[in-house]
Amino acid sequence: MTLCGACLPGTSAHKPLVYVAGPYQHPDPVTNTQAAIAAANLLHDGGLVTPVVPHLSLLWHMHTPRPVEFWYAYDLEVLAHCHALLRIPGVSLGADLEVEFAVKHGIRVFDSVADVNRHYFSLTRRTPSPVQS
Repeated sequence: MTLCGACLPGTSAHKPLVYVAGPYQHPDPVTNTQAAIAAANLLHDGGLVTPVVPHLSLLWHMHTPRPVEFWYAYDLEVLAHCHALLRIPGVSLGADLEVEFAVKHGIRVFDSVADVNRHYFSLTRRTPSPVQS
């Protein structure tokens, strides 16, 4: 497999990471994971960002169960590396804590895929001021 130069960290084409926060445990982890993946697909297909889906730890947890505190701490470590957070609908203490963390650490919070895409699209359309020589 060959990576293109635009995909490598540190290049000008490196896409922002957007963390998808939403319900996990209730009413059902599989249903909630499907909803997070649906949002991530829309983000990815927009071509402007790289989605991060913490719900995918579902398989890891099935293999090696851990207490919920482990997952909360792990998710915040991942979120700390992201540029933005998308809060998808649904009641969730964990997702609410992630939003709190994001706000406290200056990570932009969005509540719709459209808002994420609109924001990052507007950034791609800004042109730098001409340099005076």
